[in-house]
Amino acid sequence: MILDKALSKSLLGYNPINKRIMTVRSAASLHNLSIVQGYAPTNVATDSEKDAFNRQLEQITNQLPARDIIILSGDWNAKLGKGNPIGKHALGTMNDNGERLLNYARINSVLATNCLVPRHARRTYTWKSFDGAYRGVS
Repeated sequence: MILDKALSKSLLGYNPINKRIMTVRSAASLHNLSIVQGYAPTNVATDSEKDAFNRQLEQITNQLPARDIIILSGDWNAKLGKGNPIGKHALGTMNDNGERLLNYARINSVLATNCLVPRHARRTYTWKSFDGAYRGVS
Protein backbone atom coordinates (compact mmCIF):
# COMPACT_ATOMS: atom_id res chain seq x y z
CA MET A 1 0.00 0.00 0.00
CA ILE A 2 1.31 3.43 -0.89
CA LEU A 3 0.20 6.52 1.02
CA ASP A 4 0.58 10.07 -0.22
CA LYS A 5 2.47 12.59 1.91
CA ALA A 6 -0.64 14.06 3.55
CA LEU A 7 -2.09 10.67 4.51
CA SER A 8 1.27 9.38 5.72
CA LYS A 9 1.34 12.19 8.33
CA SER A 10 -1.91 10.89 9.83
CA LEU A 11 -0.76 7.25 9.90
CA LEU A 12 -1.60 5.63 13.24
CA GLY A 13 -0.16 2.26 12.35
CA TYR A 14 -0.07 -0.66 9.99
CA ASN A 15 -0.19 -4.40 10.43
CA PRO A 16 1.08 -6.80 7.75
CA ILE A 17 -0.98 -9.86 8.72
CA ASN A 18 0.39 -12.25 6.10
CA LYS A 19 1.23 -12.32 2.38
CA ARG A 20 -2.45 -11.76 1.51
CA ILE A 21 -3.76 -9.24 4.06
CA MET A 22 -2.57 -6.05 5.72
CA THR A 23 -4.28 -3.24 7.60
CA VAL A 24 -3.49 0.46 7.74
CA ARG A 25 -5.06 2.84 10.26
CA SER A 26 -5.09 6.60 9.79
CA ALA A 27 -6.39 9.50 11.87
CA ALA A 28 -9.28 11.45 10.34
CA SER A 29 -11.46 14.32 11.50
CA LEU A 30 -14.65 12.60 12.72
CA HIS A 31 -13.69 8.93 12.71
CA ASN A 32 -10.41 7.20 12.09
CA LEU A 33 -9.96 5.28 8.86
CA SER A 34 -9.04 1.59 8.76
CA ILE A 35 -8.08 0.14 5.39
CA VAL A 36 -7.89 -3.60 4.89
CA GLN A 37 -5.80 -4.43 1.83
CA GLY A 38 -6.43 -7.96 0.64
CA TYR A 39 -5.39 -10.29 -2.15
CA ALA A 40 -7.81 -13.22 -2.21
CA PRO A 41 -6.83 -16.65 -3.52
CA THR A 42 -7.67 -17.10 -7.19
CA ASN A 43 -10.86 -18.83 -8.24
CA VAL A 44 -8.95 -22.08 -8.93
CA ALA A 45 -7.57 -22.27 -5.37
CA THR A 46 -8.90 -24.98 -3.08
CA ASP A 47 -12.01 -24.39 -1.00
CA SER A 48 -9.92 -24.73 2.17
CA GLU A 49 -7.58 -21.92 1.03
CA LYS A 50 -10.55 -19.68 0.19
CA ASP A 51 -12.33 -20.52 3.45
CA ALA A 52 -9.18 -19.78 5.49
CA PHE A 53 -8.77 -16.40 3.76
CA ASN A 54 -12.42 -15.46 4.35
CA ARG A 55 -12.30 -16.54 8.02
CA GLN A 56 -9.17 -14.49 8.57
CA LEU A 57 -10.63 -11.48 6.75
CA GLU A 58 -13.75 -11.60 8.92
CA GLN A 59 -11.68 -12.01 12.09
CA ILE A 60 -9.52 -9.00 11.19
CA THR A 61 -12.43 -6.73 10.30
CA ASN A 62 -14.25 -7.72 13.52
CA GLN A 63 -11.19 -6.66 15.54
CA LEU A 64 -11.05 -3.16 14.02
CA PRO A 65 -12.43 -0.32 16.15
CA ALA A 66 -16.21 -0.17 15.66
CA ARG A 67 -16.20 3.63 15.24
CA ASP A 68 -13.65 3.56 12.40
CA ILE A 69 -14.63 3.95 8.78
CA ILE A 70 -13.56 0.64 7.27
CA ILE A 71 -12.55 0.29 3.64
CA LEU A 72 -11.82 -3.09 2.08
CA SER A 73 -9.59 -2.74 -0.93
CA GLY A 74 -7.45 -4.99 -3.04
CA ASP A 75 -7.99 -7.82 -5.45
CA TRP A 76 -10.75 -10.19 -4.42
CA ASN A 77 -10.41 -12.27 -7.62
CA ALA A 78 -14.19 -12.21 -7.84
CA LYS A 79 -16.73 -11.80 -10.61
CA LEU A 80 -19.96 -10.60 -9.04
CA GLY A 81 -22.05 -10.93 -12.17
CA LYS A 82 -24.65 -8.67 -13.70
CA GLY A 83 -27.51 -7.53 -11.45
CA ASN A 84 -26.13 -8.74 -8.10
CA PRO A 85 -27.56 -7.10 -4.96
CA ILE A 86 -24.34 -5.42 -3.73
CA GLY A 87 -23.42 -3.78 -7.04
CA LYS A 88 -25.99 -4.17 -9.79
CA HIS A 89 -23.76 -2.80 -12.56
CA ALA A 90 -21.14 -5.54 -12.38
CA LEU A 91 -20.56 -7.54 -15.54
CA GLY A 92 -20.20 -11.15 -16.51
CA THR A 93 -21.31 -14.25 -14.67
CA MET A 94 -20.70 -14.73 -10.97
CA ASN A 95 -17.87 -17.12 -10.11
CA ASP A 96 -17.18 -18.97 -6.84
CA ASN A 97 -15.11 -16.08 -5.44
CA GLY A 98 -17.91 -13.70 -6.40
CA GLU A 99 -20.39 -15.81 -4.46
CA ARG A 100 -18.06 -15.81 -1.45
CA LEU A 101 -17.65 -12.02 -1.68
CA LEU A 102 -21.41 -11.60 -1.99
CA ASN A 103 -22.00 -13.73 1.13
CA TYR A 104 -19.34 -11.79 3.06
CA ALA A 105 -20.90 -8.51 1.93
CA ARG A 106 -24.40 -9.53 2.97
CA ILE A 107 -23.27 -10.64 6.43
CA ASN A 108 -21.12 -7.54 7.00
CA SER A 109 -23.24 -4.87 5.24
CA VAL A 110 -20.64 -4.19 2.54
CA LEU A 111 -21.18 -2.73 -0.94
CA ALA A 112 -19.09 -3.27 -4.07
CA THR A 113 -18.61 0.41 -4.83
CA ASN A 114 -16.83 -0.19 -8.13
CA CYS A 115 -20.07 -1.46 -9.64
CA LEU A 116 -22.78 0.65 -8.01
CA VAL A 117 -23.15 3.02 -10.96
CA PRO A 118 -23.07 2.33 -14.70
CA ARG A 119 -19.80 3.12 -16.45
CA HIS A 120 -18.56 3.20 -19.99
CA ALA A 121 -17.58 -0.29 -21.19
CA ARG A 122 -13.85 0.53 -21.28
CA ARG A 123 -13.99 1.34 -17.56
CA THR A 124 -15.69 -1.87 -16.45
CA TYR A 125 -12.77 -4.27 -16.56
CA THR A 126 -9.89 -4.41 -14.12
CA TRP A 127 -7.30 -6.16 -16.27
CA LYS A 128 -6.57 -6.86 -19.93
CA SER A 129 -4.37 -9.53 -21.51
CA PHE A 130 -1.24 -8.38 -23.33
CA ASP A 131 -2.79 -9.12 -26.72
CA GLY A 132 -6.06 -7.35 -25.76
CA ALA A 133 -8.13 -10.48 -26.46
CA TYR A 134 -9.26 -11.05 -22.84
CA ARG A 135 -10.51 -8.72 -20.15
CA GLY A 136 -11.29 -9.36 -16.49
CA VAL A 137 -14.59 -7.91 -15.30
CA SER A 138 -15.86 -7.01 -11.85
